[in-house]
Amino acid sequence: GRLGPLAVSEDASLIVVGIGRTLAVLREDYFEERFLKGPNPNMSDRAVVAQVNNAESDICTVDISANCATVAACGKDENWVALLVLNGPGPEPPGRALFVNRDAQIHGIALSPDGRRLAITGRDRKATIFDVCAPAGPTVCADFDLA
Repeated sequence: GRLGPLAVSEDASLIVVGIGRTLAVLREDYFEERFLKGPNPNMSDRAVVAQVNNAESDICTVDISANCATVAACGKDENWVALLVLNGPGPEPPGRALFVNRDAQIHGIALSPDGRRLAITGRDRKATIFDVCAPAGPTVCADFDLA
C-alpha cells in the first residue's frame, strides 16, 4: 500500500502510519530493525502494536495522544474515525478498534493529551468533541457550529 499520514508519540516510542487502507501502530524499533539490519520475518509480532485493516478508503489523517493511550485515524472523503485505545480506562480491551461516525465528511481530527477526548471537524463546518472512554463507548461532550 501507499505510505500515507504519519504521527509520532511525544516520547518517540510509537509511530502511527496510514498505509493505504491500513492503520498501523508500530514500535520505534520496527524502523530501526527494518532499515538498519534488514527485514526480519519475526519482527511484526513484537513491532506492530495494533492495526486496523481494510478500511473503506485510504487513511488520510492520523493522531496519537501524548500519553500513547489512544490513536485515531480517518479515511479520505469518509464520515468515520477509527479509534484504538492502547491502554488506560475505557469500555474496550486494549487494541480493539472503535468507530465514531458523523453525517458529513471528516476533515480533521485531534486527540487530547490524555487520550480521553477526540475532536472532529468536517465538511458540515461543525466541530464535535467526544469522550472516547465513556462506559457506553464514544459519547458526544460538545458540538460547535463553525459556520
